[in-house]
Amino acid sequence: MKLESLYDLEREDDIQEVTGWSESEVGDMIDEICYENGLHADDDRQEASHLLGIDVLDNARDWLLPKYIKKFEHEIKEHEAFEKHWQSIG
Repeated sequence: MKLESLYDLEREDDIQEVTGWSESEVGDMIDEICYENGLHADDDRQEASHLLGIDVLDNARDWLLPKYIKKFEHEIKEHEAFEKHWQSIG
């Protein structure tokens, strides 16, 4: 895998790689995102994959395989701090 940053996580095969989910599981999650956001599962698949990538980042400690938590620890901590700050002002 050539993924250098979790912020670039939007390809289905990269999502499968970092989470250990099957192609079917990722497809089901993309379909659910499409349904929830009024997107078309075929026409808007890239956008839905991007949204799933954001969800993976938001849930990194629960969804990523341990080796990717370690690899992207710095980004995960930055994102958690950003989310905590955002929630404190919101």
